[in-house]
Amino acid sequence: MSNHNSKPRSLPISESTLTEQVKHVAVLMAREAHLDDSAIVDMLVGGGFTELQAARLNAFVPHAFGRLLLQSKHKPEFRPDFLLERDDGLRVRIYFSREPIMKIATKLAQEWATADPDNFGLVANRSSEVNAAKVVCDWDGAPAPIEFTEAVIVGIDPCEYGRLLTKRRWWKFW
Repeated sequence: MSNHNSKPRSLPISESTLTEQVKHVAVLMAREAHLDDSAIVDMLVGGGFTELQAARLNAFVPHAFGRLLLQSKHKPEFRPDFLLERDDGLRVRIYFSREPIMKIATKLAQEWATADPDNFGLVANRSSEVNAAKVVCDWDGAPAPIEFTEAVIVGIDPCEYGRLLTKRRWWKFW
């Protein structure tokens, strides 16, 4: 009898497939801007995404859009890393540069910022960094320097996420 986890695991997917997923989620977030994060994740899971895929897309798509919006309005200093935090307090530090969704969503955000600024704003305003900036500075006033600490992302198991990012080399099977 095998002892395996019954939850579906995310398999590596092509960049073109991931690009389509990011676009799908951005359109959904703009169209359903009134929904909270858990409702978006539920819609994605109901549409066939794994919980890990849905949580990653829900976290990183608005984050990428939000960072671009902040750069256009203020003088932000962003950390290059983020923390994944599990309910039991386990924290893992990961660099944004390792997250493919962040890279693809940043590119899409740049396109939308000029081509579709209204929907760009709807997605960007879902970002926790944008919401924090609105609290601590005069959002519509003169640009202000803002220094962010690392983002803490909950709802994504650091262990499962780590397995996703770990690339096995064919010569390192042992």
